[in-house]
Amino acid sequence: MSGSSKSGSGASGQDRPAVDEGFADRLVGSAQHMELPSDASITLREFADSLYHGERANNAFKFLRHATEDEFDQFLQQLLEQVAAAADTGDSGPLADFFQQAQARGYNSSAEAKVIQSAVAPGTSGEQPLEPIPLAPLRVPLSQARIALFTSAALRTPEQPSFVPPQMSYEELVQSPLKAYERHPSLREIPMTVKTDSLLVEHPAYDIAAASADPNVVLPIDRLRELAADGVVGLSENSYSYSGNSNIPRLIEQTAPDWAEMLRERGVDAVVLTPGCPVCHVSVCHVARAFEMQGIPTAMVFTEAWESAARLVRPPRIVLTRFPLGRPFGPPSRPAIQRQVLLEALQMLESATPSEWMAWHQTPWSSALRDGGKI
Repeated sequence: MSGSSKSGSGASGQDRPAVDEGFADRLVGSAQHMELPSDASITLREFADSLYHGERANNAFKFLRHATEDEFDQFLQQLLEQVAAAADTGDSGPLADFFQQAQARGYNSSAEAKVIQSAVAPGTSGEQPLEPIPLAPLRVPLSQARIALFTSAALRTPEQPSFVPPQMSYEELVQSPLKAYERHPSLREIPMTVKTDSLLVEHPAYDIAAASADPNVVLPIDRLRELAADGVVGLSENSYSYSGNSNIPRLIEQTAPDWAEMLRERGVDAVVLTPGCPVCHVSVCHVARAFEMQGIPTAMVFTEAWESAARLVRPPRIVLTRFPLGRPFGPPSRPAIQRQVLLEALQMLESATPSEWMAWHQTPWSSALRDGGKI
């Protein structure tokens, strides 16, 4: 298993043995929701647009919305070639990496950057990176620090209020995510004693399939409890979840500072934050900055697709992984890789400096699927 690095070098292209036999089936299953109409009277451009919260809404592939017709045509041809190769060899590793890398390129494109800029600094062009803020020090040893997890990925317990509006199905919400837009971001407190397989995931703007199968891919409660049992860290009483599909100016001005004050009153020593959807990546950066300004050190875990957003919003400390959106800690039911990524984020609480605030976890997606400690 690969470790983290301060460099951003690419993943190894070496031959890989067969991995995750069901990956190709799941990818094809996603594609089954993207049927053309019977008369096929649609352009590639219209087809790509419809993946973005349209009639063929598909959060796994909506990164294609900014692709030109030629780029979309090339993606489809390469995808079919990868599927055929996986069928011949029984090795879905190259297909998994192809998908992850295509997604990272799509979300780091200049067109996508312009969309994200509007959320970076409300009231400005968002083209210039935010000024870095001083790093709040970890005031106790990591082994004694009470750590909280904080995510914008919209998880909740069955007893808590839903993020989905009444009389609306989740599938309908994916096509119309603004119907769940929160002017005042609402928080769900999730006890550290929760059974993670009971958690519900309701964010309409990222592919929640992995998080629904294993919430630890976005909120690694089980992994944090394991590290606490091994004496690596201490635990807070709760983890916290909200939906990044919410008002960012109000989050910056009021909500995030209020959350920071709440955590201070509860004796939380440090926080690990994770995003869900594209705009969530900007949202949790602002939350982290608010926490740091009130003396609570933070570390974040992003996927590679949002490196450009991280460089614009400048979170205090961040680990980037080479995994698809919605899976910052790795694949479902792969506890070893999830634990390693979380440990690297926790170590950033002690090792990060103003000039070394970004680290890379180097494990490729295919290797995480194969070697991540499958249950």
